[in-house]
Amino acid sequence: MLRKISIIFLEVSLGLAVVLGILGAVSAWRLSQGPVSIKFLLPYVGDILYRTESPVGVDLDDLIVTWAGWDRALDLRALRVKVNSKNTGQRLTYIREVSVTLSAHALIRGKIAPTNLEIIRPFIRLSREKDGNLRFGMGELTSTSEDVNGGLLAELLDQLSEPYHNKDSIEYLKRISVIGAALSVEDRKMDINWGAEHADISLELVPSGIRASFDLATDFRTFKPELIGEAHYDRIKQTIDISTRFKNLITHKLADRFEVFDVLQPLDAIFSGEIRARVGLEGRVERAEFELKSASGSIRIPGIDAPPITFRKITAEGHLGRTPDQLHITNLSAEFADATAELKGLITRMDEIATVDAFIQIPTFPINALEKFWLPGISVNARNWVTKNVRNGLIKGASTSLSAQIDLAGEDIGDVDLKSINGQLTIEDATIDYLSPMPPITNAAASATFNNKRLNFKIHRGHSGELTIEDGTVDISDIGTQSVATDISGLVRGPVKSALDMIAHPRLSLLQSLGLTMDGVEGRQATRLKIAFPLLKDLKAEDVLLSATSDIRDLSVKSAFRGMPIDNGRIALTVNNESLSASGEAVYANTATSFKWTEDFSGRRPIKRRLDTRFIAGTQQAKLFDIHFPEIFDGSAPIQLVYEERRDNTAVLSAGLDLQDVKISLPGLDWVKLPGLPGTAQVSASLRDGAIITVDHFQLDSGIFSMIGEITFATREERKGQEIATLRLKKFKLGLTEFSANIQKEDPEGYSIAVNGRGLDASPFLRRSLKDFHAPNLPRFRLTGKFDKFWIGSDLPANNVELKIRYDGKHWQNINLRGALPRGGKTLEFRMLPDESGHVMALYSADAGLFLKAMNITDTISGGSIEIAGIRKDGSDSPWTGTAEMKRFRIANAPGIARLFSIASFTGLGNLVAGRGIEFKRFRLPFVFENDVAIIKGAQGFGSELGVTGSGKIDFGKYEIDLNGTMVPAYTINSLLGKIPVIGNILSGEKGGGIFAASYKVSGSIENPTMSVNPLSALAPGFLRKLLEGREGLNEGKTPSQEENLEK
Repeated sequence: MLRKISIIFLEVSLGLAVVLGILGAVSAWRLSQGPVSIKFLLPYVGDILYRTESPVGVDLDDLIVTWAGWDRALDLRALRVKVNSKNTGQRLTYIREVSVTLSAHALIRGKIAPTNLEIIRPFIRLSREKDGNLRFGMGELTSTSEDVNGGLLAELLDQLSEPYHNKDSIEYLKRISVIGAALSVEDRKMDINWGAEHADISLELVPSGIRASFDLATDFRTFKPELIGEAHYDRIKQTIDISTRFKNLITHKLADRFEVFDVLQPLDAIFSGEIRARVGLEGRVERAEFELKSASGSIRIPGIDAPPITFRKITAEGHLGRTPDQLHITNLSAEFADATAELKGLITRMDEIATVDAFIQIPTFPINALEKFWLPGISVNARNWVTKNVRNGLIKGASTSLSAQIDLAGEDIGDVDLKSINGQLTIEDATIDYLSPMPPITNAAASATFNNKRLNFKIHRGHSGELTIEDGTVDISDIGTQSVATDISGLVRGPVKSALDMIAHPRLSLLQSLGLTMDGVEGRQATRLKIAFPLLKDLKAEDVLLSATSDIRDLSVKSAFRGMPIDNGRIALTVNNESLSASGEAVYANTATSFKWTEDFSGRRPIKRRLDTRFIAGTQQAKLFDIHFPEIFDGSAPIQLVYEERRDNTAVLSAGLDLQDVKISLPGLDWVKLPGLPGTAQVSASLRDGAIITVDHFQLDSGIFSMIGEITFATREERKGQEIATLRLKKFKLGLTEFSANIQKEDPEGYSIAVNGRGLDASPFLRRSLKDFHAPNLPRFRLTGKFDKFWIGSDLPANNVELKIRYDGKHWQNINLRGALPRGGKTLEFRMLPDESGHVMALYSADAGLFLKAMNITDTISGGSIEIAGIRKDGSDSPWTGTAEMKRFRIANAPGIARLFSIASFTGLGNLVAGRGIEFKRFRLPFVFENDVAIIKGAQGFGSELGVTGSGKIDFGKYEIDLNGTMVPAYTINSLLGKIPVIGNILSGEKGGGIFAASYKVSGSIENPTMSVNPLSALAPGFLRKLLEGREGLNEGKTPSQEENLEK
């Protein structure tokens, strides 16, 4: 059809030229005057046109001829040209005006040849079918799309671009122009319809085909972009190369106008640019290049509730390729107010899937603008955490490479599947809230890498208060899932107080249960801190996992346990949600201490806290822990102490002591362990609610002394202070003393004590002053004891001793001791009982000599019995008043007494005392005992060989003596003078007196006293009877028990 129409056009033109040729000569002078209408020739022209073999007919309304001279072409203009089908009469084309320029040179040579063909103000329809084929047509504005002729454009181009030979008259045709056309374009494949209200199109014939230019003033209703460009049709390749420049293209209005461009709806900007493309005649774009540039605008992110992102301009360059279908974005740059983003990418279409590979970089921008570039909806949890907790400072060198797939058809059209994303950036002078409201990291310098699953920050430096952060990381993992997690790690250096404040922050709730105070803490530390938590909107303390490993140096605490300082500490500390462990060395309370400390926070282990410490305890430490007993322990001892606190509020405390350098004294037992001798002690105690309830085991070993036992204390409800409920001595051994004991708390009687042992060395007690028997610091107790052996002095122990003591907390109520003396088992008994005025005391031994020897008093007396009776009135500060009496005993082997007799010239008596001895019937000694001093008044003793009196004092504290008295030799003979009537009474006093006597004086040290004697040369006065008479004894040989039975 197109070929026929083209021939018709040419035949019309040639027919007109023939007519004009006939009339040329006649009309030459007229044409030179201006355009000339030759409408009168239209019948001839029509006849010529209809006589052709063309299947169409042509009707013209007018013909106008214009000639500008012999050197110019001749122009022929036809108005309102109608092309109709001869067979059907259907109008095929309507052209308002056609102008043909004829070559004057051709006319001169007898040829009618057109050089230019202008179609003026036509209506042109151009369409692309769904199969991609292009259709072209010209006609009236009222014509429909069905009027468009298929293949018209291709045929026209083929005809016009054929080689010049065999073209005859059209070989001079150089240009076909369309001026002022109305253009309608319908792309049925893309469902796009648009038009141009004014279009100028020029087609120029070139050897390879046709070159065209166009200038379109389009009309998109709400905006009117302008298109200017060129096109080249290659006859051989059957392609069209198009280069188009455009401006005033408003993207969001373009999307409003054409549904296919709906993807541009969020983009609000005016674009200009250039597009270069190669298109096949079937409408397929083989390749394309583009350059775009926009003015300021904004872009909204679809599906995200966020304000539009404004930008200053966008520039883009790229090209489209085929086999495969690929869109190359060589550069896309978006300039924002605070940053410029650049993108390079490749989009590859495979069937109904588009694969996107892109590289994006932003050289620098403020961190606070990250929220703009990290689009909402992408890795929501990670984005929320980063944009909220990383602020201030700059991001530099940000770059991202990504790969994604986009569905181009089906129900999921437009859906984006992000396959991978990898990027990096650096951060300077940032503030990072790693776990709000904890103090943030400031002035942070970091680098980051990320992908579609992880975001990893590496912190190179930063500060948090006085702390410096080095070598830190922030890792956000499992992005895109419901379990996005954050792991934070960093090396923190700085003051100990600041580091502990950070670990003890209430946000972590780790050290609150320890009750630690950070006041007065100094030192330096390096801590590797790790924090992990899920990115949850409502993050709880238990969701945060923390671990910290610290190396603490030069630690000092002004006031630690019991107010004492810690200095020169070096500690390795590890703490996490499950536990705390610390070990190290420090100086506490001025003593070097090493320790290991663990705390369990999990609540699953039975042991909540454990402290293992080693230190050397001296006087200061003993006072600090209220265990300072200088009368018992004096010196420094290494201690290993282990404390374990359990989940049920109970605890165990165990300690081991090396007592080698400690002086140990047992007051009252006359035993001392000197420093340098070995000694150890162990103790294990159980506690409840912080108070000791039992001492499960205590043991002390040092040479001849060892002790093993256990203690329980009264419960909290019963306790007023620290009172012992039970004390069990499994073993107490000190030299000859060896026994076990059970002490039981009894209300209201106080304590009951039961002692059972192999032996008791009581000599240290008996050497004490009687005033020391008052015990103001002891509680009430009742004691019963049994001992196989009972030493009261020398190596002669009493046997089978039974002991009963009762003390009411203020006074001794009862002391009873009963046993059997060695070598015959004679009775030994001691009692001290209260009465209405104070206390009475009684002691009886059936063998005085053995008792005195066992008491280490003297070994010069043998046989006899001894009785001591005394009374103390008005309390413990009052003196003891009483009498000691011995009966039927013998003194022998007594060098001291022999010396006294020698001085008195009682040679015979001296020999007796030094030999077989002197027998005494009775010796009676009244005394008053106070403050270790015994005052003796009127002591007397007599036997057949000797009588003696004495008065004075003995100071047991100073171990001194001061006595004087009278010695009467041959007492039996001397006393016979008393039987002489009248004279006997004068000379010898009362009955039994004697007249021969000598006075003596003993003073000084008891061990080596000074002795002097004054012999009497006259008859003794009568007072001798009084001094030397024998009186009835205290109980006449009866024991205190026997006397008690008689009294009943």
